[in-house]
Amino acid sequence: MVGMPSAFARHYFSQGLERLTSAQHGHPVEIVLHDSEHLREELRKRRVDVGMLASSDRGITQPHATFTRVASHPLMLAVRQADQPENGALSVLRLAEHHVPVIAFAGDRFLRTALDQYLGHKGAQLNVVAETDQLDMFYQLVLAGMGVGLSSSLVLDGAPDGISLAKASDDDLPALNAFVFEDAVRARGPEREALVSIRRQLFAAVRTREERA
Repeated sequence: MVGMPSAFARHYFSQGLERLTSAQHGHPVEIVLHDSEHLREELRKRRVDVGMLASSDRGITQPHATFTRVASHPLMLAVRQADQPENGALSVLRLAEHHVPVIAFAGDRFLRTALDQYLGHKGAQLNVVAETDQLDMFYQLVLAGMGVGLSSSLVLDGAPDGISLAKASDDDLPALNAFVFEDAVRARGPEREALVSIRRQLFAAVRTREERA
């Protein structure tokens, strides 16, 4: 079984997941789209074999599994074009200190948790007025002037008309790190060739996407 967050499927496999779902060396392939926390739990329970997940950590260790960091996506801010900052950057800490309304994308919550911890150490807290896991709704709330949108560059890739993306100017913010994982025990079993083939396709999809960026 192959697992990944839906944001990864959109970003790295914009043409679809068909090349992963075809039988690999005689083994049928099933794909599940889950958030990263759920995928790590499924991997711990040996219910998923290979795939991609995200973490704010730069490295992951887990028994019977291997993780390879393949990309890092920084935090970005989405604003109405009329509100675009002159230098193209905004400070997340300053937004928190001035209680600016924030629209949060509720995909993988680990990144928000890491950001809350980062701001908490500095005595600040985000003023989150809305949170959604629907990207269309996220942008609609920003366009309506409800607040500044906040998520990773992976999620906010390809913003619609009327929205501008601003970099976070803070130097030490947490980021969304992308990992390719596999069940290390199954990787030595009968499914080995199939898992190797799928891992290669995952690495290739990341390289292709990063080359286009």
